[in-house]
Amino acid sequence: MDQKNEFHIIKDLASTKFHKNIPLYQSDIPDYLSKFSGRPYGGQCWFLDDSCDLIDSEFFNRHSSYVHFKMKGQEFVIFGVYMPFYNNKHKNESVALYETTLSILIAHMKIFKDKNIPIFIIGDFNADPFRPTCQKSSNLNKLDKILCNFIHDNDLVLID
Repeated sequence: MDQKNEFHIIKDLASTKFHKNIPLYQSDIPDYLSKFSGRPYGGQCWFLDDSCDLIDSEFFNRHSSYVHFKMKGQEFVIFGVYMPFYNNKHKNESVALYETTLSILIAHMKIFKDKNIPIFIIGDFNADPFRPTCQKSSNLNKLDKILCNFIHDNDLVLID
């Protein structure tokens, strides 16, 4: 299966007959392992049970995706993230990619907020909003402050 189809396989769940507990897609990790040592990092997956009606989903990139579904008459949206990490060797690129990924989330969150659909964001942010950010340290993770601002600016409730 090509990469485009791999990222959008979940879209087929709403319209395709499938058997429970049988994978619709198997990753190419065995191929990857033969070329490199170790497993690739990252990745996202969504599992919905029969009580959920899938409305829409999208994998924006390797760092973020969402699933929009209805359960017992109520619509919900869950954004899943596996955010880029802060790379000391490529600081500017790390920050730019992190901010770009959050911008994608913000744009899509607005669509659902305007419709009063509850939003949840789950996953690995690769930042710690509780880490002291006022320290003067060259090793300070600059993504911590970006995440704190994202939480504040979007009026989100942090559950750790």
